[in-house]
Amino acid sequence: MLADTVAASLRHFAMLADGTLDPIRFGWRQKYSDALRALPEDMAAQFENAANATEAIGHVAHIRQEALSAYQKVAISKLIEARHPDDVVKIVGEIFSGKNPVGTMRELVLETKNDPAAREGLRKAVADFITSRFISNTEAATSGQNLVKADAFQTFVKTHQGALRQVLSATEYNLLKAIAADLRRSNRSLTAVRIPGQSNTAQDALPELRRSLEPGTGSLLLQLLAGAASGYGAAGVKGGLAGIATVLGKNVLGRMREAGMTKVDDLIRQAMLDPELARMLLGKAPAKPDTGSAMTIAHRLRRLSVYAPTQGVQREEEKR
Repeated sequence: MLADTVAASLRHFAMLADGTLDPIRFGWRQKYSDALRALPEDMAAQFENAANATEAIGHVAHIRQEALSAYQKVAISKLIEARHPDDVVKIVGEIFSGKNPVGTMRELVLETKNDPAAREGLRKAVADFITSRFISNTEAATSGQNLVKADAFQTFVKTHQGALRQVLSATEYNLLKAIAADLRRSNRSLTAVRIPGQSNTAQDALPELRRSLEPGTGSLLLQLLAGAASGYGAAGVKGGLAGIATVLGKNVLGRMREAGMTKVDDLIRQAMLDPELARMLLGKAPAKPDTGSAMTIAHRLRRLSVYAPTQGVQREEEKR
């Protein structure tokens, strides 16, 4: 809570639209020097300079998002008799392989009717299960492994239509099908990177992945996955984020951080439960970063930001 308060204050005072801090307005440190001296030493070090502080703000946002998810998992765990919140995704996932997945899911939906936290926990558990089983951070560039199991994902969505429709609206389910189909089309570009007789290192994979970033070669979702894979292969997790920025720009990357998202998987998971975001990802990529659809996505993510003071009001307006 203490780090959260500091991060929110700094963000309000000095953060630019692209999610970085204005070095000039980082005079915030001098303005609140007395308060900052009272912080624990390790926490104070996170706000020593603009670069560290930018990372700290994103880290705090991620912690807040995880805390909210944990609260929702606790709410649903009581209904499914999970011993620990971490077991929720596993138990919900097992429903799909049970004897009566449609009936079981329908019962859970009815039981969460008057408990918004539990209902959202159930929906997120379904999205988390799908992401963990069929979608992974696109490390295919370094491993050559088929980490996006697009064919299996599409089959799962079709096979379990009845159970999924209990917890997802018709619109959400149809867009989930569209995401699965798009990933299946995209999969060839992301995983066909092995070169016979070669070591199949990141250097082998990057040219193939970069070709998939050429204009008109697929959906925005494809370009994001390819960009993240290309960046990950070159520079790990930070490179993956930089790859996203090459497609959408710094504004979207900054908004992703504010929403507690640390990789492209998080964006896909959110799209499973957010039809508007799903439609944007299935559309064409912008001609240039920070233009067109990229700015629309940035606006959408801003409403999901853990720092948005009117987040609850906005969501109620959306429902109405």
